[in-house]
Amino acid sequence: MSTTVKAAPSTISGTCKIKCTTTIITPNAEFDVTIDGKVYKGHCLDPIYAAPLDGTYSYTGTLESDGG
Repeated sequence: MSTTVKAAPSTISGTCKIKCTTTIITPNAEFDVTIDGKVYKGHCLDPIYAAPLDGTYSYTGTLESDGG
């Protein structure tokens, strides 16, 4: 019996939608990131900008050599 295992792609790219969910913008503001219909929660860590602007953004993600 053999098993076929498929590795994840080393690079992914696409677009995501960002929407701030905090009513008063302060450091550590919360926002939603929607990718392929799935919503992920984010918290801004930048000490100057409280949250990313709402909108659609392009992204590229690349696996590190250790898979992380």
